[in-house]
Amino acid sequence: MKKLLISFLLMIITGLTANSAVMTYEEASSQNSEKPMAVLVYADWADGYTNALNEFKKTQKTMTNSYNYVELNVASKDMKNFNKKYIICTNLPYILLLRSNGKFSSLIDHNCALNTSCAVSKMKSFQRK
Repeated sequence: MKKLLISFLLMIITGLTANSAVMTYEEASSQNSEKPMAVLVYADWADGYTNALNEFKKTQKTMTNSYNYVELNVASKDMKNFNKKYIICTNLPYILLLRSNGKFSSLIDHNCALNTSCAVSKMKSFQRK
């Protein structure tokens, strides 16, 4: 009975953490009609990219199940699929918010992407009520 209870709790915890995990662009895009997507677009040579990654992770913790999260390095293979639909802005890093299969989008610029409270505020206003 004790083992069953522990197994059940582990399954619940795993399920909760999986919902807020970073996914590939393709995975998040396939679910974009159900849940908005937050895509951090960065390059490892861009100023502040490590800070942006850290702030993006804080944003995920704050808004755990509100978005599907994607960290997209411009040098990754996943970027090829992203670039078929969207233009890459020159001032990296930034966060692109998408919903309804990309019909509605919003850009969180470089300065706001480096500030969790700013990003969370914009993401909350973007969500469908």
